[in-house]
Parts: sequence; C-alpha cells; structure tokens
Amino acid sequence: MKRFYLVCAVTIPLLLPLQPVVAGFSASSKGTTAVPFLKMGAGARALAMGEAFSSVADDATALYWNPASLSQVRRPSISFMHAAVFDSSAYEYGAVAGPLPHGSAYGVGLQRFSSGKIVRRDAAGFEDGSFNPNDVAVMAGVAQPWNGYSLGASVKWIRSQIVNTAQTAAVDLGVLSPLYGGRMKCAFVVTNLGGKLTYDETAEKLPSAVTLGGSIQWTRHWLTALDLKSSIDNRPTAAIGTEYTLSLFRSSHLAFRAGYNSRTLNQVDGMTGVSLGMGFTWESVSLDYGFLPFGDLGFSNLFSVSAKFGHD
Repeated sequence: MKRFYLVCAVTIPLLLPLQPVVAGFSASSKGTTAVPFLKMGAGARALAMGEAFSSVADDATALYWNPASLSQVRRPSISFMHAAVFDSSAYEYGAVAGPLPHGSAYGVGLQRFSSGKIVRRDAAGFEDGSFNPNDVAVMAGVAQPWNGYSLGASVKWIRSQIVNTAQTAAVDLGVLSPLYGGRMKCAFVVTNLGGKLTYDETAEKLPSAVTLGGSIQWTRHWLTALDLKSSIDNRPTAAIGTEYTLSLFRSSHLAFRAGYNSRTLNQVDGMTGVSLGMGFTWESVSLDYGFLPFGDLGFSNLFSVSAKFGHD
C-alpha cells in the first residue's frame, strides 16, 4: 500500500506545469462555462460507479475518462451509450479504440447532446417557430508507454448550436501509473483545455477540470475506485465507486455496481449523487445499465454496449 501512495506521489508532479491553468478553479465560477454535455460521462458502467473511472477504463470509453488509459485497451474495442436525460433530451457517446505497435494505443470518438424541440416565442409571448439546440464533440487520442507509465493526449473539435453556432478545439492530457502488485493504479487527468465558444459577441469558457484518481482490485471479483476532481465551474468534488462480479457460465459474468458523486451535494433536493447499475458480459460483448436519480428533477436511465475483438 505504501508503494501505491508513492506511485501517486510521483505521478502528480508530472503535470505540475499545468497548475497555473487551473489556479482559478472555484465554486464562484459555477454556471460560467459552456457546453456542459462535455461533463456527462461515457459508458453506463462508469456512470453507475459514480464516475470514479479515470484509472479503471479499459475499453473505448477511456478516450473520455483518461486518454492515458487507452493503453489498457488490449484488443480493438467499440463502445456506444445512449442516455435518456430529461423530457426529450438525449445524450450519446460512441468510440473505437485499439492497440498500436510498441505498446501504444489509439481512440476515436464522438459525443452528442440534443435538447429536443424548443418553442420560440416573440416579445408578446406568442409562438414563433421552434429550434433544436444540440452539441457535438469529435475526439481523437493516443497513449504512449514511458518508463512503466502511460502518457496520453487527445484533441477534440466542439460544435455548439443554440440559435447561433459556435465552435472551438480543446485538449485532454493524462497519466496512468504502473500497476503495483497487479492490483493498484492511479491516474492524473486534465480535460477540456482550449479555446472559448463565441456566440454572437459573447465568449464562454470550456468546463476545464483536473482529476486525481485511484483504483484497487481487492480480489478477482471486487473493484473499488476513487476520483477527486477540481473543476473551473464548481467546488472540488469526490466520486467513489465499486463493482462486484459473479462468474456465470461459458465465459460470462454478471456485474453489480454502485457509486456516489458529491457534485450535486446541496444543489438538488431529494435523492441525488447516488448511482446504481449492473452489467452482463458474454465472451467479448458487454451490456450495461445505469440509474442516476436527480432528486426533484427526475432520473436518468443509461444504456451502453461495448465489444472487443481478436485476442490479447
């Protein structure tokens, strides 16, 4: 365990030059960033675990959580998620990832959020047509081994349409530590570093964030993870998640997951922050479900599918 903390202590300084970028992060900036869909996650498995996933991701969702974790994708992998959010809103994530020569790995993906049809009204309150706000981000990333660590970077092109359209680019950077004893890892990730989205003459920042995460595989069946995050538009938050798997038959297993994320603490009335889910894997195909309550606002049902091809 002491060596695990030492690994994390070595990992963090690797990204200390980025400290000035995030020095102004605080809750006082809440609501000051654009395109919140960039913070909506990827994969029902990760979201059911409270988003404590920066060191856990081992499929195509790694492109979202930590580009350095792409190194854990040992075979070509695809992932797709659909989330029914509120009313007619919908969110999707899709990605492809796979290994490259010399231990490197790649990932290509897309995020999309649609608010559904919204009625436009004139100054007198009468209907005046409708519009369909939607946001899209296209991503591409690579991971490269270095002295036992994995270093990762991804670039994303972001397009946001409300009434007018704005677009910009951003970068994610990440580090994943070596495994200690085959059971423990830690990660450091900086996300959404880049330009601003300009609607008319108003420029809005992207939701940049820094995450420090760790995970422990206690047994072959039981995994726990913890992520600490500091965002430019919120106070620091913590996410904790766990997963327990049961072996079934013919290379299949059933997984039960739970998590907690403090992001909505004291912001929404009723049950919130808790997440639950389960998944079924047969051979190389996984079907996952996640349930996220948002107090008085309702809840979100998440469904995702992932598949891996070939052999390790």
